[in-house]
Amino acid sequence: MNSKELNAQYEKSNNQENKMKSQSKYEVIILVIFIAGVLTGITGYLLYTKIVKRAVSPVVDFIEKEEITTGKTGLFDNPDSLGYYLDSGFVPNAKIAYQVAMNILYPIYGYSRIVKEKQLMDKQVWIITGFKDSLSKGGVVELYLRRKDGKVILVA
Repeated sequence: MNSKELNAQYEKSNNQENKMKSQSKYEVIILVIFIAGVLTGITGYLLYTKIVKRAVSPVVDFIEKEEITTGKTGLFDNPDSLGYYLDSGFVPNAKIAYQVAMNILYPIYGYSRIVKEKQLMDKQVWIITGFKDSLSKGGVVELYLRRKDGKVILVA
C-alpha cells in the first residue's frame, strides 16, 4: 500500500469514528433528558401525594337535628375569609329566601304541604317555617338558610 491509500483509509476510519462519537453524544443527551423527565415526574407525583392531597382531603360531617350547635353549622364562622360575598348576601331578601326554600322543600314534602309557608328574619339566618293549623298532625316544616352565602343550615 502506498501513502495515498493509507491516508485515504485513515481519513475514512477517522470519519467513521467522528460519526460514531457524534451519534453517541446524541444518544447520551437523549438518555439524560429522559432520566431528567422521569425524575421530574416522580418528584411531582410525590409532592402532589404528600402535600396537595393531604391539604384538600374531603371532610363530611353529618349532624343530627338535636346536635346542631353554632360550632357545627359554621353559622358564626368568618365566611368573609373564603371566596367572594355580596354586601347584601346571596339571599338578600325574603322573596329570594322563600324561593330558595321552596326549591328545596317541594321535592321533600310536596307542594300541598308547603303552600302556606311564611318567612321570618333573624339577623343572619332566614327561617322559613310553616304554621300549624288545627287539623294537622305533627310539626311544621322548617328551613334555615344563611343570609350571607345561601347555605342551607337545617331542613326539618
